[in-house]
Amino acid sequence: MKITRIDIKLSQASNQKLKAYASVAFDNDLIVRNFRIIKGKNDELFVAFPNVEKKRICKSCGTKVSFKDSFCRKCGKELPIILSGIKYKSVVSLSENLRKEVIDGILNEYKNKLSSVSSKE
Repeated sequence: MKITRIDIKLSQASNQKLKAYASVAFDNDLIVRNFRIIKGKNDELFVAFPNVEKKRICKSCGTKVSFKDSFCRKCGKELPIILSGIKYKSVVSLSENLRKEVIDGILNEYKNKLSSVSSKE
Protein backbone atom coordinates (compact mmCIF):
# COMPACT_ATOMS: atom_id res chain seq x y z
CA MET A 1 0.00 0.00 0.00
CA LYS A 2 1.48 3.31 -1.10
CA ILE A 3 0.63 6.81 0.14
CA THR A 4 -0.37 8.85 -2.90
CA ARG A 5 -1.60 12.09 -1.28
CA ILE A 6 -1.69 13.84 2.08
CA ASP A 7 -3.93 16.86 2.69
CA ILE A 8 -3.50 19.09 5.74
CA LYS A 9 -6.13 21.44 7.20
CA LEU A 10 -4.69 23.78 9.82
CA SER A 11 -6.60 24.43 13.02
CA GLN A 12 -7.91 28.00 13.33
CA ALA A 13 -7.09 28.51 17.03
CA SER A 14 -3.41 29.24 17.59
CA ASN A 15 -3.33 28.41 21.32
CA GLN A 16 -4.84 24.91 21.17
CA LYS A 17 -3.00 21.63 21.34
CA LEU A 18 -4.77 20.49 18.16
CA LYS A 19 -2.69 21.95 15.33
CA ALA A 20 -4.22 20.37 12.21
CA TYR A 21 -6.23 17.58 10.65
CA ALA A 22 -4.86 15.33 7.93
CA SER A 23 -6.35 13.08 5.25
CA VAL A 24 -4.23 10.37 3.67
CA ALA A 25 -4.89 8.71 0.29
CA PHE A 26 -3.57 5.22 -0.36
CA ASP A 27 -3.03 3.97 -3.93
CA ASN A 28 -5.49 6.65 -5.13
CA ASP A 29 -8.22 4.22 -4.02
CA LEU A 30 -8.75 4.82 -0.31
CA ILE A 31 -8.83 8.03 1.75
CA VAL A 32 -8.58 7.97 5.54
CA ARG A 33 -9.63 11.22 7.20
CA ASN A 34 -9.39 12.74 10.68
CA PHE A 35 -5.79 12.08 11.57
CA ARG A 36 -4.98 14.75 14.15
CA ILE A 37 -1.67 16.58 14.60
CA ILE A 38 -1.33 17.45 18.27
CA LYS A 39 1.26 19.41 20.23
CA GLY A 40 2.26 17.32 23.23
CA LYS A 41 4.57 17.83 26.15
CA ASN A 42 7.83 19.69 25.45
CA ASP A 43 6.19 21.09 22.28
CA GLU A 44 6.66 17.79 20.42
CA LEU A 45 4.21 17.04 17.64
CA PHE A 46 2.54 13.67 17.33
CA VAL A 47 -0.08 12.15 15.06
CA ALA A 48 -3.24 10.64 16.54
CA PHE A 49 -4.96 8.09 14.33
CA PRO A 50 -8.74 8.44 13.78
CA ASN A 51 -11.02 7.08 16.46
CA VAL A 52 -14.75 6.82 17.03
CA GLU A 53 -16.56 7.55 20.26
CA LYS A 54 -19.07 4.91 21.28
CA LYS A 55 -22.54 6.38 21.76
CA ARG A 56 -25.25 5.57 24.27
CA ILE A 57 -29.00 5.57 23.74
CA CYS A 58 -31.38 8.01 25.44
CA LYS A 59 -33.90 5.83 27.31
CA SER A 60 -36.61 8.42 26.77
CA CYS A 61 -36.55 8.85 22.96
CA GLY A 62 -33.99 6.36 21.60
CA THR A 63 -31.59 8.97 20.17
CA LYS A 64 -27.87 8.21 20.09
CA VAL A 65 -25.99 10.62 22.37
CA SER A 66 -22.41 11.05 23.55
CA PHE A 67 -21.37 9.78 26.96
CA LYS A 68 -20.28 13.38 27.69
CA ASP A 69 -23.75 14.84 27.08
CA SER A 70 -25.73 15.90 30.16
CA PHE A 71 -28.98 16.23 28.22
CA CYS A 72 -30.46 14.49 25.18
CA ARG A 73 -30.18 16.71 22.12
CA LYS A 74 -33.56 15.57 20.80
CA CYS A 75 -35.92 15.34 23.78
CA GLY A 76 -33.97 17.35 26.37
CA LYS A 77 -34.17 14.68 29.08
CA GLU A 78 -31.37 14.85 31.65
CA LEU A 79 -28.82 12.06 31.32
CA PRO A 80 -26.50 10.61 33.93
CA ILE A 81 -23.04 12.11 33.58
CA ILE A 82 -20.35 9.66 32.52
CA LEU A 83 -17.05 11.52 32.33
CA SER A 84 -15.01 9.03 30.34
CA GLY A 85 -16.44 8.37 26.90
CA ILE A 86 -15.49 5.05 25.36
CA LYS A 87 -13.39 5.50 22.23
CA TYR A 88 -12.34 2.91 19.71
CA LYS A 89 -9.59 3.25 17.18
CA SER A 90 -11.23 3.13 13.77
CA VAL A 91 -7.92 2.85 11.90
CA VAL A 92 -5.19 0.52 13.07
CA SER A 93 -2.01 -0.13 11.11
CA LEU A 94 -0.94 -3.75 11.17
CA SER A 95 2.47 -2.86 9.80
CA GLU A 96 4.90 -0.78 11.87
CA ASN A 97 6.56 0.36 8.61
CA LEU A 98 3.27 1.69 7.20
CA ARG A 99 2.43 3.37 10.51
CA LYS A 100 5.83 5.12 10.52
CA GLU A 101 5.44 6.11 6.87
CA VAL A 102 2.00 7.64 7.57
CA ILE A 103 3.20 9.56 10.65
CA ASP A 104 6.36 10.85 8.95
CA GLY A 105 4.42 11.81 5.80
CA ILE A 106 1.77 13.71 7.77
CA LEU A 107 4.34 15.60 9.87
CA ASN A 108 6.38 16.51 6.76
CA GLU A 109 3.28 17.82 4.95
CA TYR A 110 2.28 19.77 8.07
CA LYS A 111 5.70 21.45 8.18
CA ASN A 112 5.47 22.22 4.43
CA LYS A 113 2.00 23.71 4.94
CA LEU A 114 3.26 25.92 7.79
CA SER A 115 6.18 27.07 5.61
CA SER A 116 3.92 27.95 2.69
CA VAL A 117 1.49 29.85 4.94
CA SER A 118 4.26 31.84 6.65
CA SER A 119 5.92 32.69 3.32
CA LYS A 120 2.64 34.19 2.04
CA GLU A 121 2.43 36.56 5.03
